Amino acid sequence: MICKIPEDEGKDTYELFSPKPHQIREFLVTNKHVITNTDKNLGLVVSEQTWLIEKCLELLNDNIDPLTIITKVNKKCTEMEVIASLAEVHLLNRKQIGNFLWSLITKPKENHNVPLFYSIPKIHKEPVKMRPIIPCHYMTASI
Repeated sequence: MICKIPEDEGKDTYELFSPKPHQIREFLVTNKHVITNTDKNLGLVVSEQTWLIEKCLELLNDNIDPLTIITKVNKKCTEMEVIASLAEVHLLNRKQIGNFLWSLITKPKENHNVPLFYSIPKIHKEPVKMRPIIPCHYMTASI
């Protein structure tokens, strides 16, 4: 093989050694691999698809039932009412800050707006091992 490598005649000859996109795709699909960004987008990593999915689900496996969510948010609303009342009494901009804090509290008989997360899995490179990280982004949902 080494004897048959053409002489270096410039940049164009390196294209002979570059894999074609369809070859890369075929390799990934056949071997059930995926390409993802590393954290901070410093590079790419090839992972087994099943490993990546398993590790992402493991990280996100924190299911909380709706009743627990409602209980916790109700408690936070009660705490926020105390904070808003204290702000109205003790702060210089009491009216403005108090109104803002009251606006954050769910009105009686209304549904709470809680975050729903979605994620973009990436790989965190460590000297010892690689592990997936999942930067999460959220939107609100009514409960």
